[in-house]
Amino acid sequence: MDKKKYITLGVTIIFLFSLFIYFTVREEIDLDKEEVVSEERREELEEMKDKDFYKDPLLDHLGWTKKELIERHGEPDIVEPHYYGEEKIYYNNLRTGFILSREERVVNILYLYSEAQILGIKVGMNASEIESVLGEPRIKGEDYGGEVYIMTYFLGDQREDLAELELWVYMQDEEGPSERIKVFWKKYWE
Repeated sequence: MDKKKYITLGVTIIFLFSLFIYFTVREEIDLDKEEVVSEERREELEEMKDKDFYKDPLLDHLGWTKKELIERHGEPDIVEPHYYGEEKIYYNNLRTGFILSREERVVNILYLYSEAQILGIKVGMNASEIESVLGEPRIKGEDYGGEVYIMTYFLGDQREDLAELELWVYMQDEEGPSERIKVFWKKYWE
């Protein structure tokens, strides 16, 4: 076979393997899985939120269960599997996706989309507008091979290259508007 056929065969094998992995992992995800958070763990999750920034209306959702989200906001517009057995619950009116952890099924990641607000910034602001509110980010620059520009803010307790709470702002380039914000509650993962 010539080089082009080998490349085509290789790409096909990788694609089929990727599909196999996707559907295998997807089948393992039980979106109706019962919440397994004990009352003691629920209290511990709330105690972790002892900093002022957790008073932000969206950050307050960290540690919530699916049941608590539905009680507060009604039925979600989208419920779908997320990576590694997590579950994504999306509300159009909040322009936010809440990611429930695989094991305990509590919110530990947030995705904010167009016009969603958090900590005084909103999706759609450019880098200088965001910096005028949050200050200089801990890390900023191109990522994913130069395809996207990311500003990363560390909040709360920090050690080495990790923070209790990380706020990642994604944009096409440094001058353009932000396209989404991702919040990782890393203190929860310890």
